[in-house]
Amino acid sequence: MRAQSDIRILYLEDDETLAFLTSDHLSLKGYEVVHVETGEEALSQVNASHFDLCILDIMLPGIDGLTVA
Repeated sequence: MRAQSDIRILYLEDDETLAFLTSDHLSLKGYEVVHVETGEEALSQVNASHFDLCILDIMLPGIDGLTVA
């Protein structure tokens, strides 16, 4: 089993407060969190790197989380 510190999470969220709280909590639990605010950024990150989990906001302007998935 992998350590939590080896688990990378892509987190797509445009609400600044919610993103800060969620990212901070996950980081305190030992996960590596990459936060992005747009679907375009999320697609760029997915194409450039490996993630074990993606948490995607589905109510975004432009490219939403469902499209990213």
